[in-house]
Amino acid sequence: MSKKKSKSVNNGRPRAQVDALPFRISGGQLEILVLTSRQTRRAVVPKGWPMKNRKPWKAAQVEARQE
Repeated sequence: MSKKKSKSVNNGRPRAQVDALPFRISGGQLEILVLTSRQTRRAVVPKGWPMKNRKPWKAAQVEARQE
């Protein structure tokens, strides 16, 4: 049996991911953008792995724009 390395585990601990909840305030109302996956059409939150030389909030912003 071979051992598989997982991206989500680092030294026995889960790795942190960054995510974003896109929103805007329009006419005094809070609006939350809901994204859906291509395959299942379920609502998803854009998330990804931290990026070198970027703060977590900036990596989350990049990930949200990609989605």
